[in-house]
Formats: sequence, C-alpha cells, structure tokens
Amino acid sequence: RSLISFRHRSTFDRGRGFLNANIENVSDAQYFEDFGRSLSVTSQRFLDRSIDFTYLRNGQFYLYGIAQSNQQVDDSAGPTAAPYRRLPQLYFISLLPRHHLKIFPQLIAQTTYYDRTGSVSGGRVDLTPSLAYPFIKPYAHITPKLALRHTEYFLKNTGVFNTRESRSVPVASLDTELFFERRLNLFGSSMLQTFEPRAFYLYVPKDGQDDIPIFDTGLFNQSFHNLFRENRFTGGDRIGDANQLTLAATTRFLRLDSGREFFRASFGQIYYFENREVTV
Repeated sequence: RSLISFRHRSTFDRGRGFLNANIENVSDAQYFEDFGRSLSVTSQRFLDRSIDFTYLRNGQFYLYGIAQSNQQVDDSAGPTAAPYRRLPQLYFISLLPRHHLKIFPQLIAQTTYYDRTGSVSGGRVDLTPSLAYPFIKPYAHITPKLALRHTEYFLKNTGVFNTRESRSVPVASLDTELFFERRLNLFGSSMLQTFEPRAFYLYVPKDGQDDIPIFDTGLFNQSFHNLFRENRFTGGDRIGDANQLTLAATTRFLRLDSGREFFRASFGQIYYFENREVTV
C-alpha cells in the first residue's frame, strides 16, 4: 500500500513565468482511513493531479494554463460526484496601460475542455472584449465600461443538451471612486487618514441559460471585494442578470514616517432595482 506525492515549482524567462506541478496518488480507497492521523486527512475525497504555468508580460498580457484531474478516493458517491477534469484550460487577459481620457480596450479569453465519466463533457470558449473610458486624477477615478460576454459550447454525451450552444450577453458598468485625506496625530504618531467613497452601477440584461450545462460555476462568497464584480457567479457557465448599485466607503490610517498602513475599515451595500432571476 502506498501514498505518492510529487510537488515541483520553477521559474523561467527571468522570473516572468512560473511552472507548478502537484501529483498525488494512493493505492486504495481505505488508505487514509487506516493511516490518517486527523479528521481532515481521513475525510479526503479527491487527490489533486495538476500541472499549471503562469506567464506575465507587464504592460502586455497575462497567460495561465492548467491540466488537471483528480483521483477519487471515496468512490461511494459514483463517478459523477468527482470534479470535472480540465484537459486543458487556457486563460488570457490583455494588460495594456490605462491613460486619462483615452479609450482602454481589453480582451479576456478562456478556453477549456471538461471531461468526466458518465456526464456531459466538451469544450467551452469564452470571450469578453470590452471598452472603457477612464477619468484618472489623484482625487477621483471614474470608469464607464461596455463589454460583451460571448460563450460557445461544443458538447458530447449531451443528454438533454444540444451538441452546440452559444450565448452573448452585454455588460454595462460605471465605477466611481473619490479620494479625500487629512493629517492627524493618533497614539502619539503622525498619520494620514483617507476617506474613499465608491459607487458602482452594473446593468446586465437577463438571458435564459437553462440549456447550458454546469461545469465549474457557483456563487462567490460574501466579501467586500465581491461587491464590485461584474458577475456574481464563479466560472463561465452562468452570467447573472443585474440592475444594481453598490455604495461603499473605505478609510485608511497610514503612518507618515514609514507609509505603512496602520488600520483599514471598509463597508458597503448593494441596492437591487430588479429581482435577480438567473441561478445555478
């Protein structure tokens, strides 16, 4: 009986690229039950087997790729309980510099082949071109943005789904941030306090998506950062309809002698003007 674990990490092209490998295997389904020393170990259901790379060119693009599968340790739930294999997934995002009152184009592209025994499988191509027109000043950032989310599916073992599906949804947003600051003494130290109110409006029309399978999609956890997302769903199989306004603010206390952040507080709330109807 055996447990094999292999991990590797390396860099290339003068630190612009990273390569990671994580491969694990156990000889039988009862291995962790017999030899595990904690509940977190004995309750493992899947072991990761993945190789991924990241490549970043500042001011140009970001590229990520992964090939991933899992060994199903607990097979009592059947093969359809296992995560989908990604064979592979490629993700690209352009990183052109933003300039004041100049059109800012961007492209986010992703292609993935999902495979799982006994389930609908196939490829997904997801393209999101966008145009923004940022207003950038030390006291304010205002960014109107228009995007188009287009997705194509090429499916097999479809069951109730068609072998070809597609979806195109426009996305409009307006993001406004203001910056105020003052100096003060606190706990015997000279500090700079900031006040940063933010308003984020998002509009996405409803698009029926029940004819599209779920490969990697769920809801994000609640967090301050997620108040400003253009899609409330992870993955690419659902695009949430939205007619909403986020109002938020952040205050920071920075030490003037070192510039280090001493304290930060953020709060925000989303106001929905229409009921959200797209779900998983």
